[in-house]
Amino acid sequence: MAAGGCQPFVGAEAYPLYPKIDAGPGPGKVALLRGPIAIVDGESVSRKGTSFELLPGCHLVALETSVGEGEAKGNSVLNPPQIIFAFEMRPGYLYTIDAGAEVTGGARKPEVVALAHAPDGSVVSVPRASGANVKACREWAKSQRYVRSLF
Repeated sequence: MAAGGCQPFVGAEAYPLYPKIDAGPGPGKVALLRGPIAIVDGESVSRKGTSFELLPGCHLVALETSVGEGEAKGNSVLNPPQIIFAFEMRPGYLYTIDAGAEVTGGARKPEVVALAHAPDGSVVSVPRASGANVKACREWAKSQRYVRSLF
């Protein structure tokens, strides 16, 4: 994300997960997703990179089954069961998923964090998907008239 809370840069490195015509709708009309992503809305994207453009709406995002920095850097490799987030994606926002290690009482505890970065610079945490927040995400998308929902 650009400094000063500006809109996220949507460029050639972000793979569009929608039918893109010419230059597409533009950075203020799409959301940007970054991280170790395996599946978006039931579609495998792991071979398409780590940065994606999505149309606004509710999107289910599953992580790669092995994320983290690995033993070579001194961290444990994180091998979670499938971790899924339900994102209420808004135009102009950046959504990130980070796998890291948190030190707790001298021990490393692997942690996966998902964040929503607003164009104004504010950041909120996105919880892992559960039945309740998937339902809430779908209802939010419907209330916003975002009709894209493939799950």
